[in-house]
Amino acid sequence: MKRERTPLVNKKHLIRAHEFYEKYGPKTVILARFVPIVRTFSPFVAGIAAMSYATFLLSLTLPAVILFGLTLSVTAAFARELRDRTAATWLTSSGGELVPAVIGKAFPYLALFFVQGVMSVLWVALATGGGVRGSIPLLVVAQALMYLGYAAIGLAIAGAMRNMATALSFVSLYAGTTLAYSGRTFPVNGADPFVRVWNLLLPFTSYVKLQAQQLDMGAPASASLAHVAALMAFIAIPGAIGLRLYGRAAREPASWGE
Repeated sequence: MKRERTPLVNKKHLIRAHEFYEKYGPKTVILARFVPIVRTFSPFVAGIAAMSYATFLLSLTLPAVILFGLTLSVTAAFARELRDRTAATWLTSSGGELVPAVIGKAFPYLALFFVQGVMSVLWVALATGGGVRGSIPLLVVAQALMYLGYAAIGLAIAGAMRNMATALSFVSLYAGTTLAYSGRTFPVNGADPFVRVWNLLLPFTSYVKLQAQQLDMGAPASASLAHVAALMAFIAIPGAIGLRLYGRAAREPASWGE
């Protein structure tokens, strides 16, 4: 009689993961992060099914790469005004009002990366053959909120550091760890406190859960409202802090670094 269990693998769990893969295909890479047991065994099943490495890599990294580029670009744009000592001139050109100046500075970057992000999500949906099972408008809104959140964080970092090199180093560390700490590649349940806290400090964590619900699972919009609220909080809180810190920095040129 064959054993149903080994010291490392439970056959029933492996079968469940296989059935999940049969239903959702390569998108199991994303969905399994949110399904107990399946997330543990999905790598085995994906390997057995000979999942395209390109599809695997794309489904994990493309959104993270786009937001990384956005965060670096926005942070550099704000920090450059301090480094080049042009912040006063820049603010004067906006009537001395910080909020319009910040919006005008960030808008081109937000528009560019937002278009890339939406196109990438739709492309992945077509490439994996499943289409969008949930709400496309909600996905688009979530993309916009996520990028706005990272822009707000970039503003706060530039205002806090007052030094372009330091700000870019810090934001590279923050945005560069998005994929690793979002729970997409490695589960965070049961991890040490630092990992769990860092996971909660990433807008991408909330976005990717919403994306899985709307892109792949076809969940009702109401199921994703908590993630929308979290993304809005990432705009409001860092944005308010960023405006205060950057406004203060702009009035203190002696503190500006390189």
